[in-house]
Amino acid sequence: MNDDLFTALRRIGRGYLFIHFHINLGTLDVLPDWLGYYWILLGIWTIGKEMESARLLEPFAIGMIAWNGLEWILKLFGGTLDIPVLSLLVTAVNLYLHFQLLTDIAVLAETYGCPEGASIRKLRTVYTVTSTLSVLKLLITGSDELNWLLLGLAVLHILVAVVLVFTLRALSNSITEIPTPIDCPDYVQPEPDEPPEPEKTE
Repeated sequence: MNDDLFTALRRIGRGYLFIHFHINLGTLDVLPDWLGYYWILLGIWTIGKEMESARLLEPFAIGMIAWNGLEWILKLFGGTLDIPVLSLLVTAVNLYLHFQLLTDIAVLAETYGCPEGASIRKLRTVYTVTSTLSVLKLLITGSDELNWLLLGLAVLHILVAVVLVFTLRALSNSITEIPTPIDCPDYVQPEPDEPPEPEKTE
């Protein structure tokens, strides 16, 4: 199971990279957000085998794949997906998805006794705050000083995402270093129970 968690955490880290970094070739984004959420969904499927709360995130991740996939397709043809009420709902879903996912990963780390758990909790909080402020940036217009402040917060959000990716990578390594019982040198494979002898009948 440790190897599965290693793969899951690496996939989630890869997902955060796709979500926060973009390479555009004309109207084509070769690092689309929907693919980032797909990697995150794959990680959720594995973590969900150990944590019920992670399984509950699957429909939210699927919803984000659908929304961002539709945006990606429309952008290829010069269109936009401008539905204010729906956009607000998607934003709320996105904030909840990341907050709960990082909470589950922190709990997972603490369950396995990995030191990265505390760091992920702190990063989760800062990530949520900067994500919220990044959304507010789209709603607020003001002086140049305010615009510079919002730009600084957006840069901070990207930096937090980068640190988060490296922390997830470190956690994946820590989990694989934790020995399962069969890896321990003192582990003795239990003998199978012998079937009971049939009772003798006269």
